[in-house]
Amino acid sequence: TPGFRDAGTGPTTPAVATIPASFMDIVNYVDANYRTYKDRAHRAVCGLSMGGGHTFAISLTYPTKFDYYGLFSAGLHLANGGYQDSFADQIKANPEFEQQSAKLFGSKPKLYWMGMGKTDFLYKSTVDLRNYWDSKGYQYEYVETDGGHIWRNWRIYLTMFAQKIFK
Repeated sequence: TPGFRDAGTGPTTPAVATIPASFMDIVNYVDANYRTYKDRAHRAVCGLSMGGGHTFAISLTYPTKFDYYGLFSAGLHLANGGYQDSFADQIKANPEFEQQSAKLFGSKPKLYWMGMGKTDFLYKSTVDLRNYWDSKGYQYEYVETDGGHIWRNWRIYLTMFAQKIFK
């Protein structure tokens, strides 16, 4: 198809705004306009697909801001990982990732939860991430379902994640 481009392991054009440059504006807006608890124990962030990738980036950038992270069919990409053939190659190309992961799991989040469909086109990147984190002994929860990158799975993941954080 003319103009088709495989997204591969990430975008090929620079972002207009970055998570470090803009995310805390969102948190501050929510805190200023809604009745929130402003401590880590009462904060959660989750997302599906690209939003799951954003949640992943937020967890690495702000490892002590939230106690609960949920990644649903996450589109994983490391900002300094370059444009590699696989997420495992991005991990190898990103010297900061080991330190970011250690800081994240060293901060002991109450829940780091991931869900992925067995036929999701993003499945392999989650396998690569899990292999790396497993090799380091990091604790997270993972659920694998039938199906791919579909709303049915995301509804299941949100239901499972929400039941864990709203006790």
